[in-house]
Parts: sequence; C-alpha cells; structure tokens
Amino acid sequence: MALRDNGAQPFSDEQLDMMAAFVDQAALAWQLATSQRRMREVDVLTDRDRIARDLHDHVIQRLFAVGLALQRTVPRARSTEVQQRLSDSVDDLQGVIQEIRTTIVDLHGAPAESTLLRQRLDDAIAQFSYLRTTVQLTGPLSVVDAALADHVEACPGSGQQRGSAFRRDHTQRHGQRRGRRVH
Repeated sequence: MALRDNGAQPFSDEQLDMMAAFVDQAALAWQLATSQRRMREVDVLTDRDRIARDLHDHVIQRLFAVGLALQRTVPRARSTEVQQRLSDSVDDLQGVIQEIRTTIVDLHGAPAESTLLRQRLDDAIAQFSYLRTTVQLTGPLSVVDAALADHVEACPGSGQQRGSAFRRDHTQRHGQRRGRRVH
C-alpha cells in the first residue's frame, strides 16, 4: 500500500515499480532472516541433544560406577568414621547424578513454566544460604499447574518479615542438627 497526500501528484509507473521492487526485496530479506534464525535454533537444539546424550552416556555412568565402587568399599573400612565419610561421598555422588539428570531435562527444552517454577524454588531456597541445602526434584515440573505453582514455594518472597521470622525460628530449633530433610 502506498499513500500520498490529498492533492499530490499520482505516483508514476516508474515510482510504483521501484516501490514494488523494494517491497519484494524487503520480503525476501525477512524470509532469509527467518530461515537463518530457524537454522540457528536447530543448531542449538542439536548441540543440546548431543550434550545431553554425552552427559547421560558418559558422565552419569562413570559417576555411578565410582559410587558403586565406594559403596562396596564401605563394609571393608574398619573405622566407623571412614565408613561414614564413604557413605556421605556416595550420597553426594547420587546428588550430583540427580543434578546432571535435571540439567539433561532442561537441555531438552523444558517448558518455560517449569523452568520459571524451578527458578522460583531455587530463589526461595537461596534465602537460606547460611544452611547447607541440597535440592532434589523428582518428576517433571511441567505437570504442575500454574495456579498450584504459586503455592509451591517454600518461603514466599512477598513476606520479607515472614521469611526472617522463619529463618530465626528455624535456626533456633535446628541450628545444632547436622541435617534435615524437608518433603
């Protein structure tokens, strides 16, 4: 569509041809840019799939094998302190494996809502940085309804005083304990 002021001279055939050629070139440039963007997206997805496959096929299997070897060593240790340290190391390795699996799911392009929920949970837990925390999520977050996701956070960011009170109370009640699981 070409517009002109009222009373202005009509466009000449040459001007109309030039405008049509410009529109054709702009449309072609837009199609090319769209195709290039899609190709980059495919390249990124291909790389993510390759990385996820490598993590699963190589890294997780090796970590699992190390964990099994440590676990078989626990009964052979004479000291209960050494047995406990080996058991703790096995638990830590299992946590690392779970984190890698979560990363693999994220690499496969988790829906934006589940990624947002995961970030909200991580942020809520980060408020307790003075505690040693381990987060283990089992199952896909994509099945959590948006309305329910608002109620999932451990300590809502909207209540700063509430979070501080919880933090003080939690520290007083559990400050002496080595570990605590929250389900």
